This record gives sequence, C-alpha cells and structure tokens, in this order.
Amino acid sequence: IKGTTSNVRRDHVSQLEHHVQNYIEQNNVTEKEVKGLLIINPMRTTCPKDRHEVHEHQINLAARYGSLIILTETLLQLLSDKYDKKLNRDQLLQELSKTGLLNY
Repeated sequence: IKGTTSNVRRDHVSQLEHHVQNYIEQNNVTEKEVKGLLIINPMRTTCPKDRHEVHEHQINLAARYGSLIILTETLLQLLSDKYDKKLNRDQLLQELSKTGLLNY
C-alpha cells in the first residue's frame, strides 16, 4: 500500500516485484501461489478528478510481472459493492486475479 505525490512509476511496480520474489524465496512457495497487489493512492495531493491516468508502460510492466495495480478509489468502490452485496466473493476474487491495472 503506497501513497505518493507522483503518478504510478516504474520503480513502484519494480519494488512490488522485488517484494513478491523475496516472499517466494523466504516462504518456499511458487509464483502461482503469490499475487503482487500494488494498492496505491497516486498524486494524493491532487483532487481525484484532476489526476493523470496511469501510464501504459506501468500497466504493461505490472501485467508482465503478473501483478495488479489497484487505485485506492477503485478499491473503495470494489469493497463498497462487496459490502452492499452487489458483488459476491467469487466476483471479487475474479477482479483481484487480473493483471495490469484494475478497471472496475
């Protein structure tokens, strides 16, 4: 989970992959058993409607690593729909199994 005044950067996604690889090595699990989730509040000092889109390079890098970038606004909407019973457990897990940028 990260809050930053910049947009999602390459080093944010690379740092996530580093943490995933460390977890795999330290816990003797396979890559299929671990999912990298970058929950991020980019440009946190900027009003959400004025924020820039996440750049395609970062989205593609996350997808290549098998990771998922989740913006905090998206996470809040996802959880709100889960608690309001508009989304069930299986649907939630399906969303979280995606790679790249979660568009919900």
